[in-house]
Formats: sequence, C-alpha cells, structure tokens
Amino acid sequence: MTDIHRAWEDGERADYVLERVESSGDGWWSLSFDGGMCCGMEKTDLVTPKVGDRFTLWGKGFGFSFRGQAINGIVVWYRSEAEDRAHRQAEYDKREAEQKAEYEAKRAEYDAQIAALPEPFRERIHGYLARNPDFGWKFLPYELMCCEQAVIIASACCTPEGVHSFRALPWEEQKRTVPGLDEGHSGNSFGFSCRMAQIYLKHPDLIPKAHGALSVLVGSEEYGDWSSTEEAALEREKIARV
Repeated sequence: MTDIHRAWEDGERADYVLERVESSGDGWWSLSFDGGMCCGMEKTDLVTPKVGDRFTLWGKGFGFSFRGQAINGIVVWYRSEAEDRAHRQAEYDKREAEQKAEYEAKRAEYDAQIAALPEPFRERIHGYLARNPDFGWKFLPYELMCCEQAVIIASACCTPEGVHSFRALPWEEQKRTVPGLDEGHSGNSFGFSCRMAQIYLKHPDLIPKAHGALSVLVGSEEYGDWSSTEEAALEREKIARV
C-alpha cells in the first residue's frame, strides 16, 4: 500500500467546501458539497467532518470513481492509480466468483424453469447457452425472468393489440389485468417482457431469434444474440440478393 502521506504528491484531486454533513447511522457519513453533489465517507476516528470543512477528493472528477478522501488535509483513505486499478479488478473478480457460485447452486432450479417454458422460449434460452459459455452466470436470471413474464402477459392479454393496451394502463390496473405481473420490474425488463409477449402472440417462430433482454446494454455479440451469428449474416445476405 502506498504511504498515505504521499497522497499530496498526487495532483489528480480537487477541493470542495462541505455544505451538509449527515450521519447515515450505518458507519458512514453523507457529505454534500459544490451546490448539490453528494457522496459517502466511511466513519473513522481520524476526523469528524462538519459543514464548512475543506473536502478533498482524488480521482478524475465527479462522475468517475474516486481514489481517496481527506477532511481539512487529514487523509481518511487513499489509493494510487495502480492500486485503484488492482482494487477494482479484485472487486470484479470477487463478484464474478460469487455470481458463478450462485448460478451453480441454482442450476437445477433454472433447468426446471426453462423446461416449463413454451417451446419457442426453451429454444431461445438453449440457443443463448450454446452460443455464449458465460451466459448462464452472467445473464440467465434476468433473461429467464423476462421470458417467464412475457408468457404470463401473453396469456392474459391474448393478442398483440391487447398487450399494447395493457402497457398503457396505470400500474394498479396492469396488476389487475395480469395477476402474475412481477412487482420488481425495471423499465427495461417490463418493456422487454411486453415486446416479447407481442412477438410470441404474432410470430412465435421469431422468439429464438429476437434480441436479448440486456443486449442493448452490453451488445449483441457479448450477449450472444442470434443476430450476431454466421447463420444470421448468411440469412441477411440472402435477403439482400432478392
């Protein structure tokens, strides 16, 4: 670990004046500064922040992760750029290991959920698992939830037009219309589930080929979309020749 006193040799930092200081009650301070910006700082015996104190942040600027904090010149914590890269990589590796372990522990449960889906959705999930060896632990829980919700929505709404009307309803009416609607939906998962329900009701054969629930965020190739395969490229080429 870098000598914490060397933090002041690191010029990638900025100073602010604390405008509000609140105790979160869980070992952290909530600090506000610069007209509304806010971040947390772990409590320490080194210093107790108060309004008007000089607050130093190390890093590329607000909006990026920061590498250290100080109050009135007292360094609370600090990492050099190299240490910060190593720290973030270690955190990423830890999360990845936890995700893989959780996936393996739930494999039988996931297999049962997949088996309970209608055939086009089973083909869709199996396609992703075949195309992307990391799909299971990275993306399966989210994709599977959306597919299950698409089936529930399609069953309740009966037609693509019915799904369209359902999407326009207030939330309480949506829950009454589709009793199995998951209350943990994000805007992305809800919109995707509705779109998949419409496709299933109109063109079920396209379900295995439709873009994934998170491919808009991570990219089709990273996700393992059918559209990124050689088969899809050949099909597009055939269409272009017509």
